Amino acid sequence: MYSPEVTIIAIPPQDFWGATFILGLLLATGLIYLAVSQPGKPYRAPAWESLSPLALAIIIPLAILWVALFLLAVWAAFWATYQLLQPHAATSSPQTSGLGALGLGTLLAGLLGAPFVIWGTVLKHRTVGFQKEGHLTDRISKAVEQLGAEKTVKRAGSEETLPNIEVRIGGILSLERIAQDSTAYDYGRDHVRCMEMLCAYIRENAPASLAPEHPNPADGLDKSLDEIRESARKVLLWANELPSPRVDIAMAIKVIGKRSSAQLAIEKRAGFELNLSRTCLQRADLAGFEFANANFGQSRLEGAFAKNTNFRGANLRRVRLSRASCVNANFDFAKLEQTDFTYAICDGASFSECQFSYTAFIGSQLKGADFKFLGNPSPRTVAVNRAYFIDPYLESAKLSGGTRESILFAFMRSPSHQGSATKYLALRDMAAPKPFCEDAALAKCFGDASVTLPETLSWPKHWPAFALSDGAFDTEWRKWQASPDTYTPPDPPK
Repeated sequence: MYSPEVTIIAIPPQDFWGATFILGLLLATGLIYLAVSQPGKPYRAPAWESLSPLALAIIIPLAILWVALFLLAVWAAFWATYQLLQPHAATSSPQTSGLGALGLGTLLAGLLGAPFVIWGTVLKHRTVGFQKEGHLTDRISKAVEQLGAEKTVKRAGSEETLPNIEVRIGGILSLERIAQDSTAYDYGRDHVRCMEMLCAYIRENAPASLAPEHPNPADGLDKSLDEIRESARKVLLWANELPSPRVDIAMAIKVIGKRSSAQLAIEKRAGFELNLSRTCLQRADLAGFEFANANFGQSRLEGAFAKNTNFRGANLRRVRLSRASCVNANFDFAKLEQTDFTYAICDGASFSECQFSYTAFIGSQLKGADFKFLGNPSPRTVAVNRAYFIDPYLESAKLSGGTRESILFAFMRSPSHQGSATKYLALRDMAAPKPFCEDAALAKCFGDASVTLPETLSWPKHWPAFALSDGAFDTEWRKWQASPDTYTPPDPPK
């Protein structure tokens, strides 16, 4: 019967401990590097200058272990060399006297030279870092030069200097690449600079002063309703004929608006906010862009396409958004003082806790929009000072918060228009505005006991007789919309 032979390889104790020392050194070195590096960031040097307390708690014991292992390895190498040079070593085997001496000498030389190799690697790394910084500076300087490129064009026997659009677009794309590389490789140090340059480029090359001028209906809210409506209709026709931004401006705004989540995190740490105030972005494509906390003060955005755009916390004071498409846009916590939404399409937009002051929604389409007014917490605090809704389309919209005096509604005289414009409207946690203080109007709306009604009105049969929670309110509201004729409100909790 065949029996396999088993070969046993014996490892001398000194070789075992030597290998253990080397593996320990390598493991400690790798753990120290990971402790001072940022996981998930490729090609990044250790962040020696900005270690967190947790990283220090890891690196200090590992550094002590590394030094102990290194000193122990050096001591073992010297001790083995001393033993090899003793008189009895001459009678040892050739492996011990010849090859052993060569191995010990190589190990000793490697251990003694390790600190110098590590220091040389650090110096080389710093040199490469300085070279990268110089190269990045050259790239930024070249991109800035491209942003100011011009060309001479001959027309009708005369020469005219015009912006070199092709070269400028190249500069804009270069700044975009620099910002992306900076985010990935040097903690975003140059990302903010690139965004500042692009914002400045837009402000200088597309100022609001160059925008085609037209009377603003929001400036005449003290006039009669007929005059306001006539002015709004003129703006509607005028906005449809506006030109789009120049190609380089459109490219710059796209680069700014399409910043990644990593870039946004860098801006948040640096406290940086986009400054696009007093710019002309009429009919600009802003769909899906990120403009949270950006400053658009006194800018011209008539006819802009801003579907799914994030304006959360943005400064939109005295901004004209006439005929803009803001479907599902986020305006939560935005500053909307004297902002004009005349004939804007804001279906599904969110206006939670905005700062309203003479904000005009004239002929605005607000289907499914969500408004949560701040109200006036104290007599001296004016959080809401007139939000004007004139001929709005509010089907399936939701209004909550505020006071009856802070929201001014005016509907077209046609009862059929008012009925269709307020169909499925929801009222919550507020005093019912005057246009809805009629039995016929309330029958087309949904609410709960958080709404204050005049004593002259009877409680709508389909309204719950108690205040619902946020989730329960939305659920019951949807049930009522699905089947208004058969809907039965829930019973009060016991």
